[in-house]
Parts: sequence; C-alpha cells; structure tokens
Amino acid sequence: MHWGNLFTLFVGGCVCVPSDETRWTSIPDYIRHTRANSALLTPSFIWTMKPTDVPSLRLLITASEPPGQDILNTWLGHVRLVNAWGPAEICCIATLHEWKSAGESPMTVGGPVGGSCSWIVDLEDHERLAPIGCAGEVVVQGLTILREYLSNIRATEVSIITPVPAWMPHRKGLEMTWDRFFKTGDLGFYNPDGTIEFIGRKNTQVKI
Repeated sequence: MHWGNLFTLFVGGCVCVPSDETRWTSIPDYIRHTRANSALLTPSFIWTMKPTDVPSLRLLITASEPPGQDILNTWLGHVRLVNAWGPAEICCIATLHEWKSAGESPMTVGGPVGGSCSWIVDLEDHERLAPIGCAGEVVVQGLTILREYLSNIRATEVSIITPVPAWMPHRKGLEMTWDRFFKTGDLGFYNPDGTIEFIGRKNTQVKI
C-alpha cells in the first residue's frame, strides 16, 4: 500500500480509489464528485488541471519530479501546496516542504520526516560532509532503508554506505538501528534555514 494511503487511514480519513477508466479520462471530475480534499500528484499531472477544476481540494502534494514555478503561481492561495521528496528505496518520503509564497524556490524539498535523517556529503567522498551551502549528494539515514538490491551486489555496494561514516553523531543505544545509509544520487545543498534545495542528479538515471 502506498504511504499516502496509510497516512490517510492513520488519521481516520477515507481513501478514494477511481476506476482504471476514470484514472485515464476524468480525474478532475472524480475529485469533484467525491469531494476529495487532498491529493498527491506528479507535477506533470498537476499541469493538466486548474484550481477551479477541483474546488474541494485543500491539500495538494507534489512528488516524483521537480515542480515548476508555474505550479506555485497557479495553486498557492487555493490549496496548501506541499513538496514530498524521497527515493523509492527508503520505502517512504524523506523530506517535506510546504510553500508559503510564490517567491520561494520550487526546488526546495524541505527537511527530514518519517523517522529519517538527511545528510549532504562530498560528491567524491561520502566520508566527508559537504560544507553548508555547497552542493553535494543527499544521503538518507533511517530504519526503512532497503537492505540490498536483490541479486545486484554492485548496485548495493554503490548505494549503501558501510561501515557507518566517521562524521555520524553517536547516539547511545541507536548504533545498531541507525546504521543504514542510502546514497540517493540526488544533488542538493542546505539553505540558510536548514532546508534542502534540490539541484539535479549525480547520474542520468530515470525512474518510471
């Protein structure tokens, strides 16, 4: 089950599931019919709608790809607009950011959530943290990170950091449960307020 559905059920919400035909042809009509008040959609799909198409929406979460400035310009003031970021390999979102004004950067992915920690490491050496404000690779630490890529030792070696880096703060009692680090391949830097700014990919990987 998708994490968005679980979160909805955790707080007593109702998950609306359209038919396959509806998904392909008339999602705005379906949202209006069910009076759904929150949705998680890709920016590519959000671009096909206008706020007037879905007046019941109060919360709109973007995910899977960077949104454009036009999404902020179009939707802010009509809904709470939130950006969710996180690789599929950690089984949940890693950061969240709610935009408050169209003057903010659409590339801000926010700060860590869901029991994870996010770090930015040197592009050439994950044993070194990147200086504040400098670009580096985003690394996620937490309990939900994959153990390995099944039958792909090379991919596991490239993406999973072992042993625990020397820069990790020591947390008494958590050494064995927080020793999972995943190199996302995403590039970013810290904003002055501690949020992470996404700037691109380390490689040319595309996920479908």
